[in-house]
Amino acid sequence: MQELNFIQSVQERDIDLMLLEECHTSMAFCNWLVSRVYEFPHTVEFVGAWHSVIHNQYGESDLVVIFNDNDGSHQAILIENKIDATPQQQQGLRYRYRGEHGIEQGYWVDFRTCLLAPQKYLTSNNEPYDKTIAYEELMAYFVAQGAWYRARLMAESISKQRRGYQPSISPEVTEFARSYLEFAKRYHPELNPETPKNRAAGHSWLHFYPLLPNKQIRIVHQLAGSLVKIMFLGAAEQLDMLTQAFGAYASTGLMIKRSGKSVVMELPTPPIDPFKDKFEDVQPQVQQSIAQAKKLRQMLIQVLADKGIAASNIQASDWYS
Repeated sequence: MQELNFIQSVQERDIDLMLLEECHTSMAFCNWLVSRVYEFPHTVEFVGAWHSVIHNQYGESDLVVIFNDNDGSHQAILIENKIDATPQQQQGLRYRYRGEHGIEQGYWVDFRTCLLAPQKYLTSNNEPYDKTIAYEELMAYFVAQGAWYRARLMAESISKQRRGYQPSISPEVTEFARSYLEFAKRYHPELNPETPKNRAAGHSWLHFYPLLPNKQIRIVHQLAGSLVKIMFLGAAEQLDMLTQAFGAYASTGLMIKRSGKSVVMELPTPPIDPFKDKFEDVQPQVQQSIAQAKKLRQMLIQVLADKGIAASNIQASDWYS
């Protein structure tokens, strides 16, 4: 009997419900979780925790934890829990949308998104979350608390991930993105494309950083959406100011809107399918898309010039004055 696993098979729901119980019964765990997500020691007042919270448009949050911060405000942590399942497309972004919806509904005044998974899974994750916590950290926490059953459950989950999960890397999308980014770096270096990396089939966003060292403002070619866009990360409150600053470009087809906590400005691009298309076969479409990206870059530089700011000296606060 000693050689058998103490549980036949650990499922994500098992971990969900264990963490749900821990939130409801252990203030020490709540304080640890909040401190870990916010990277600052917290002693919080627990409000509640819920499992499988579903939004009709943006999907499901595995766990939602709400607490009162030191100022008395409701804060939330939206948690995605993964053992070995393949990430869904734009899953991290949809967590942000659900968080924004919670603010609009008055459920909380601010939130963080968090991915819980084995460390090996986190290493290959490309989805955007505010914070990630490895199962190994949770196991160590439970060991320190003397919660041996919980620690063993985490150990079994880590073991299952090692046995069963393989990152879903798409050779086709990886090669297409590599060719695209190397082409852009060679012929359009002013866009400062990201470094090529392995990609899953649904990972079709290509990032450019034309205003380095500032990475809060970036250009993204969203292949699946047939558009290229400027992203002003964390600038949602500046939507009106940015709309006014770029208003002169409305006649070019520029679409300006809020997206989660950010502001995006979009131009259309030709359809490209990185999973099916060879880079050489769609190079004309790539050229057209890059031309649109360069238009966006030029808009950025011109608006900066109108404000008397050199692109090389851009600071985030420059957009908010």
